[in-house]
Amino acid sequence: MNKVTKYPISALLLLFACTVGLFGSNRQLLAIALGFFAYVYFLKDKKIFYLAFVLIATLFHYSAFLYVFLLFLDRRISDKIWMVTIVVFLLLNITGFNLKIFNFIIYNFAPEKISDIIRGYNTGFPEMQSNYYMFIIGIIRRSLPIFLMIRYKNFLQDKSYYQLLLNTLFFSLATYVFFFGKLEYMSSRVSIYFIIFEIILYVWLIPVMNKIYKKNYYLLFLILLASIEFVKYVFSGSSPFIPFKTLFFSF
Repeated sequence: MNKVTKYPISALLLLFACTVGLFGSNRQLLAIALGFFAYVYFLKDKKIFYLAFVLIATLFHYSAFLYVFLLFLDRRISDKIWMVTIVVFLLLNITGFNLKIFNFIIYNFAPEKISDIIRGYNTGFPEMQSNYYMFIIGIIRRSLPIFLMIRYKNFLQDKSYYQLLLNTLFFSLATYVFFFGKLEYMSSRVSIYFIIFEIILYVWLIPVMNKIYKKNYYLLFLILLASIEFVKYVFSGSSPFIPFKTLFFSF
């Protein structure tokens, strides 16, 4: 974390609040950790080492393959292209073609083991009723860091990996729009890989807000964001999810 921000402790605290509900998904968390460790090699332009660690991460969870897409995101991509892509994905979602396209790709081009897993998800999950309220909230949450990056780009674009992070956040929003609804199980799998990149952006902005004398307001915003995410995960089920329960009061 200290390779990408001057405030690693703040980043880790915010990351904890935004991922507490994932505790127990050990294989995927290990895959995320290895993928982010590989990110350091990506920034150093050591793509072979990057791919090697991504390959190791896929041994823990196949979804870590998503990190391969970063190889195509470290270049200038117009914001207009991203917006058109998101609108197209939204239309595909509304019409149901997203499910047909996804299944066609998986069943015809993915390894047999992965296609079998996807078939299990398709038959094992009941058809999900689209909650458009949560869909809009999800879009707003993923759009906010993009808006902040563009709003304060004069302070941030001197960073060598500004474009990579911006494209990654756009990619996160686009995949969320594509997978939401009937492919919601994929949306949840995909989204958690990008939370850490949102955290990087939020922490990047701390010195920026200090320069423009808005640091106190911004810190209040981060505390509010962390609190909302933490409460959302802890109280999302029928009973509170307490990640350290077995450690502290079950002996």
